[in-house]
Amino acid sequence: MTGTCVNSIKIIGVGSLGLLSGSLAYQSIKLIPQLIEEVSSSVSNATYSNIRLGKFISRVLVGLSTTCFYLAYKYSPGNEKHPYLLYALVGGILSYGYTFTTRPDDKKLKEFAVPKARASPAPAPVDPVVPQSVTDHDDLGKSYIHVSDEDSTSATSTPNGSVPSSPKVVPAPAGAASAPAPVSDIEHEIDVSLFKKDMQNRLVRLKSIYLKAAGGAGLTFLVSFIGVVGELVL
Repeated sequence: MTGTCVNSIKIIGVGSLGLLSGSLAYQSIKLIPQLIEEVSSSVSNATYSNIRLGKFISRVLVGLSTTCFYLAYKYSPGNEKHPYLLYALVGGILSYGYTFTTRPDDKKLKEFAVPKARASPAPAPVDPVVPQSVTDHDDLGKSYIHVSDEDSTSATSTPNGSVPSSPKVVPAPAGAASAPAPVSDIEHEIDVSLFKKDMQNRLVRLKSIYLKAAGGAGLTFLVSFIGVVGELVL
């Protein structure tokens, strides 16, 4: 490779490191705190999809910077194999590799896509209660006829002008169905509260790790940037 091509590869590598540092910093400063607020207010996974996209972008950037610094060091002349190329190569890998310590949290955060039923469960279906007067229509009719017959036989004992007694209604049996009491949602509230608390703790830990990784990538970018500028200028 010619000197111009190697220099171009070095510049691409430095730029990739800078973008990697910016991506990790943006996730730790902007996206993760936003997701923490979403968890505290409502169960949502909109922002976590953006974090997963940011992880993919960071993976591409660290792969690009590592490849560029490796090629630049390999094809540079002997007197131009500067140590900063190795520092940038190793620093980029270690900075992004530090984010892999969040793998246990990442597996749990994938469950952040909670079904709607968990966030706001539908009330338990209640069987419709059929009035006793309908279910026992036949029995009531029979009772009415029976009582009416008795009233007709005793009509002569009632005073003139009085209104005959209204038919007696047979009371509902003791074992008749009644409306069930509403199901308590205390267990559901406890489950959602514990779930949110666990997600918040994991996200706070994720934020801290990504912030440290961004700092490491930023330091590596600074070293490589100074090396490339000094090499090109001098």
